[in-house]
Amino acid sequence: MPAYLWINHSIYYKSIPPWRFFNAGWLACTPVSSRLGLALALVFALVLPARPSAAQQAVTLVSNIEQSDSDTLGVFTSDHAQAFTTGGNAGGYTLTSVEIAMSGFQMLKPVITVTVNADDDGSPGTNVGTLTNPDALANGNNEFAHATGLELDANTTYFIVVDAGNSASTGHIVTTDSDYEDRDGSADWSIADSSKHRTASSTGNWGDSSQSRKIR
Repeated sequence: MPAYLWINHSIYYKSIPPWRFFNAGWLACTPVSSRLGLALALVFALVLPARPSAAQQAVTLVSNIEQSDSDTLGVFTSDHAQAFTTGGNAGGYTLTSVEIAMSGFQMLKPVITVTVNADDDGSPGTNVGTLTNPDALANGNNEFAHATGLELDANTTYFIVVDAGNSASTGHIVTTDSDYEDRDGSADWSIADSSKHRTASSTGNWGDSSQSRKIR
């Protein structure tokens, strides 16, 4: 698949606190200042080399959130996992937030936990970090953030994991049959053309789904 999750981008300058972004609201990442100086938002921001005196820029790296919806629903009677692979920047990346497309909510909403996990032979492995939920889940793109940012290695596969803590009767993750990413991403990032699922709150093996969960 050519590119990835739609990861939005934000631009800020050193005179403005890092948490004040323009065009915010994606899988967003801030620069890895201790490494190269620029960064990602899932929305991921690419870390680019920069002189200390230069303005730093966070660039959207991957997203599939603009792709057409599938008829298959990622219901919350299951846990869900979507793989993505980072680009080749030697300094790595910092993940600050991820958006996940959801729909179908009514009165009863699920209790979910969203984490970033390492890859373990094609399935989610070690928990790299837990993201903070929005104040309330809503139909549309829900943003899950990390206060300090999660450091991600270059050329590495990770999973966004949605653990459903209860069997809510309403709401689902939106999926897509498309194997393409949105155009605003980086060519060396990608989102897997399939995803994983298992019974909610299970610790068993993951099954395969031919659809991708929509993220950025």
